[in-house]
Amino acid sequence: MFFSKFLRVFIAIIFITSLMLSGVAWAQDYAEIIKTLKMRAIGPAIMGGRVVDFAIVENNPAVIYAAVGPSGVFKSENSGVTWDSVFDRENTVAVGAVAVSQS
Repeated sequence: MFFSKFLRVFIAIIFITSLMLSGVAWAQDYAEIIKTLKMRAIGPAIMGGRVVDFAIVENNPAVIYAAVGPSGVFKSENSGVTWDSVFDRENTVAVGAVAVSQS
C-alpha cells in the first residue's frame, strides 16, 4: 500500500544518489536500472518502523537524515549504506518530520 510504494521510492532515491556519487555516467538510463530492482524483505519479518520524512544536505548529498516515526532521527554520511541514531538523548522518540538547514 502507501508504505510499500513510499519504501520503493525511498530505495530508488538512495540507489540513484549512490550511483551519482560513485561516478556512473550521467547519460545512463536510470529508469532501466530501477526496473531491474526487486523488493525483498531484509529483516526478521515484514514489519517495523515507518519512515516519516527524510532530508538531504544539498551541498553534500551523501549526508541523509531520516525521521522514523516510532524510533527517532537517523543520519547517514555514506549515502544510506549505514545509519546512526542522532536522537538518543531526547525525552521522546516520536518524530513527525525532519529538516536540514542548507546554510
